[in-house]
Amino acid sequence: MEIGATIRIPLLQVCSDLGQDPKLMIAIFYAESALDPFAVRFEPAFRSTWEIESNAAESLVSRETERICQHISWGLGQILGATARRLGFRKKLTHLLNVEPNIYWSTVLVKQLTERFGVRDDVIAAYNAGRPNKTGDVYVNQAYVDKVNEAYRKVVV
Repeated sequence: MEIGATIRIPLLQVCSDLGQDPKLMIAIFYAESALDPFAVRFEPAFRSTWEIESNAAESLVSRETERICQHISWGLGQILGATARRLGFRKKLTHLLNVEPNIYWSTVLVKQLTERFGVRDDVIAAYNAGRPNKTGDVYVNQAYVDKVNEAYRKVVV
């Protein structure tokens, strides 16, 4: 699996800056969005939000718009708006449809998960589910972990 320069160039820079594996990021992007930088998905079951008042004011949007946008997964990495806010993203959440900020904040999340969990499969499971949940030796989202690992084996950077 090869990716175009529009994704590859900023990805290699961000991964170098943050000390992360670009192959893993591409594999996650493939599993999350099929490498579509304009992918969006509403996540109504996600209950957590992050500082609605201050982020709405800073982004010049209504509180309700901010709340809804925090429940949307954005772009290549399908990073949830609330997660991006928690990590420090301060622009309008629609900016996460731009390749560079999406790569950066998705990679920041992977870096944080790597520091917390260490094991690559745990990081993959946590990226998708918030934490690596297992029943016995099997992740509750094992199909997702397998999909990312399969893509990882096919990635050419």
